[in-house]
Amino acid sequence: MKKGQLIHKGTQKELLSNIDGKVWECNLPQDQAKKIEDKCTVINASYTDKQVQLRIVADVCPVDGALKVEANLEDLYLYYFGEEGGLID
Repeated sequence: MKKGQLIHKGTQKELLSNIDGKVWECNLPQDQAKKIEDKCTVINASYTDKQVQLRIVADVCPVDGALKVEANLEDLYLYYFGEEGGLID
């Protein structure tokens, strides 16, 4: 449900199929990661000394070298409800 309206219903597998191919992971230097974090829906960021591993939900590849990964329910939630938290609509 979103704003009182049912947007999708189905099994977990059926719901996740709606975002197949829209979840990405990449490793970037911290300065580049900050730019991506400012313009994309970042689900998770893991920092090391020089690199940041980002998990991103985006309709298209957000940065060269990003790899498609399997979606989970957290990804699905942020894909549909991210705008309300400052992300996508």
